[in-house]
Amino acid sequence: MAEPATASETPLARRTRLALARLLDVARDAPQCCAWPGPAVRRMGLDFPGPAGLAAGFDPHGALLGHAHRLGLGHVELGTVPGPALCGAGMAPARPGHPGPQASAAPRAVCGLSLGRHPATPWARAEDDYFAGLQTLPPWVDYLTLNPGRSPPTAARFAQLVAAVAAALGADPARPRRPIIVKLPAAWTEGPEGARAAADFVTRGADGLLLSAEGARDAGAALEALRRVARAVPRDTCLISVGGIHSAREALARRHAGADLVQLHRGLSELGVDLIHTVNRALAAPLDSPAPRNGAPPGRSAPFQG
Repeated sequence: MAEPATASETPLARRTRLALARLLDVARDAPQCCAWPGPAVRRMGLDFPGPAGLAAGFDPHGALLGHAHRLGLGHVELGTVPGPALCGAGMAPARPGHPGPQASAAPRAVCGLSLGRHPATPWARAEDDYFAGLQTLPPWVDYLTLNPGRSPPTAARFAQLVAAVAAALGADPARPRRPIIVKLPAAWTEGPEGARAAADFVTRGADGLLLSAEGARDAGAALEALRRVARAVPRDTCLISVGGIHSAREALARRHAGADLVQLHRGLSELGVDLIHTVNRALAAPLDSPAPRNGAPPGRSAPFQG
């Protein structure tokens, strides 16, 4: 069920809520309406049934989780949720076809969870919030995104937190080790220093990087940041681009710049399911000149094959 309206709802939140309700209707009435036509995208040991996904904030509680792959969405990122609030956050429970860290052969969207810090928690104690989230992490979450939020610390401080979370996730042999994605605000990826910071996050334990275009000087700056990061990190690092994708052309530009996956939010709230359809059609075409990854020579590449 989509979220109900609230008295303090912003215009964007209202558009997003209504768009989510429409997507749910489409998924029920016209299954497989715009399913991804290509092979699964294998990244971080997970099979994404398509390169386009939902950014955190669009479907925070997972209402679309059981239907997303039929709409052509490869993943749904829930949240963002402060770690201490994760228990009882009202997210979608495990369901047939979505049993937990990806183990079923049945096609389904990958489930991510964006985990953040409570605004009242100072960054000096932020690890406590993220660790609290790890303690109550639902078993059906496939990957974890560490989100620095709208008031981030320095990249160096967040890299310390990433290292601590990565160590904690790997310390319990009874729990499956979920891939870690780090969300990078545009300010963290500017210039050569940004590329070095991105590489440091991978060294500290990140399996993927979610590069936000929000706050970038312009679309060209966001693409250049992607290119720099793609050259700086290991080839097996999953790169995801989010922010400002309102067309298939923009999604394809992100792919050319080095993104493995893209996330939709505002564009989807404005354009609806047609955006998924056009993005998937564009991304299904082979690339003549994919972005070089960490010194790898460019060459013709099949689209989005892991």
